[in-house]
Formats: sequence, C-alpha cells, structure tokens
Amino acid sequence: MAIFNFFRRNGKPAPVADAVPPAVTVQPDQPKTAEPPRVPKHVFIEESDPDFKSLSYKPNGQKVGIDLIYDFLQVDYERKGYDDALTNPDESYKNDNINLIRMDLAILVQKVDSYYTEILKEIDFHIESRKRSGLIDLVSELNARKSIVLDQIDRVNSIKQDIEAGNGITKRVVLSYQRGFLRGLSALSHSSVMNRKL
Repeated sequence: MAIFNFFRRNGKPAPVADAVPPAVTVQPDQPKTAEPPRVPKHVFIEESDPDFKSLSYKPNGQKVGIDLIYDFLQVDYERKGYDDALTNPDESYKNDNINLIRMDLAILVQKVDSYYTEILKEIDFHIESRKRSGLIDLVSELNARKSIVLDQIDRVNSIKQDIEAGNGITKRVVLSYQRGFLRGLSALSHSSVMNRKL
C-alpha cells in the first residue's frame, strides 16, 4: 500500500480543493453569455472538391502516365530554340538539340508504356483473383478500369508511331524549336549587323 502513500502528504490525503478549478468570476460591466465560443467552419468542414483516384497521379500527387507526355509536348520549345540560337548559332547544334528532344520524348514514352503495362498486369491479377472469389461487382469495376488502361496504351502506341515517323503531335515540338531557333538567328543578325552604323 506504499504506492498510494505517494499521493498523501504526511500521511494525510491530498486536499480536494487542488483538483477543482477556481470559480469564474464575472465582472459587473461584462454581460453574461450562455453560449460557448463558436468554432470556425473551416476547422470541421473541408470545402474543396474530393480527390478522385486517377491513373494520372500517384498518391503523393506526382503526375504519371500519358499526362507526362502531354506536359512534355506542351513545353515552350520555341523559347528554348531562341535561347539556343543566341548561345550557339550553329546548324549542327540545332540538329543535335532536335535529336535530343526526340530522344527525351522517346524515353518518356517508354517509361509511360512500362507504367501502363505494369498496371495492366496488376489489374489482370486482381480480376482473376476476385473472379475466383465470386466478387462479380468488383470484377466489373476492374474490367472498366482495364479498358481505360488499354485506351491509354493505345494512345501511347500512337505517339510512339508518330515519333518513329516524325509526324503527328510530336512534329509540333520540332517545328516549335526550329521556329525559335530561326527567330534567335534573326535577332542575332539584327543586333550585330543591322543595328551597326554604316
């Protein structure tokens, strides 16, 4: 029983008054309020739209899939070509940079293709496993998800063929870079030759 003696002072129980909070005194000039303080709405209610699971984003918010390819294709390559022309106005430099852009796009397409292939294998595994368990509704949801992945794979394969043929949406990147490079050459000529006093 020595354990309980810890809470006693000199063998006497601890006074109960220490455990009771002091009484709240109301000043005569302050009105009494019966309501507790209000908690702001944003503490309990989230007003943003719900996040839906997508094949385009990882759980950490990082983009994956075909959206990466589209983001790559929408970069301002005209500005890059312009800056490259001011740096080095050589034609071989321009051709090397165009080839690098094409190779970067091809690498990105391969990464996206392997990403979708991995997802497809995982979905197929879950379909077979859940089919054996008799989860018909889940299997139909997985089949719908599989058809979305197959559509994405078809689009990736189409982009892959465009890269090999050098046309389609991938040609936009090359044309944009070339236009910027020509603008850079023109600006370089104007600044160095045309603006000289004769």
